[in-house]
Amino acid sequence: GSTPRLSGKKTLLLALAVLLVITVPAVLVPALMAEPRRADLPILGELPAMDLIDDEGKPLNEGTLFGNVTVVDFIFTRCDMVCPAMSMKMRAIQDQTRDVADIKLLSITVDPVHDTPAVLAEYARQFAADGRRWRFATGTPDEIQRVVVDGFKTFFENKGMTVRGAPDIAHGEHFLLVDRDGQL
Repeated sequence: GSTPRLSGKKTLLLALAVLLVITVPAVLVPALMAEPRRADLPILGELPAMDLIDDEGKPLNEGTLFGNVTVVDFIFTRCDMVCPAMSMKMRAIQDQTRDVADIKLLSITVDPVHDTPAVLAEYARQFAADGRRWRFATGTPDEIQRVVVDGFKTFFENKGMTVRGAPDIAHGEHFLLVDRDGQL
């Protein structure tokens, strides 16, 4: 009797299948069993002293943030560019960390003349912000300038109005992470 021969294509496919069966577990198993590496983030500075007011009209200062990990961003409620997308990302962070009580979120307005606590409260409702974890803050123009630029080392500049009639406020479009000890 003759033994059936495999075609060249079938032999190649069989060899690849055997190779995958041997190689994939040899690579994946050690990778999956390894301890996750902790990213060492650079320390950019210390949490600045702050004298702000939140969306409920309550005082908010740097002491409010100590003991928690806080994600901070800078927005304004009349922004028609990046701010709604940033607030949607903050909402996603809120939702994804729902079971982690010591992760807080803070959105600081860069349009403090318009963004009163009441205006910020309405904006917070639009993004279903959980007031126990996600706060919105305003203050005097001088205090906002000092906190945002000097304290959080973030750029912002009020350039007037856009052609669409919205404020033209250039500001940092990134998120800052403040650790439990108040380090940025």
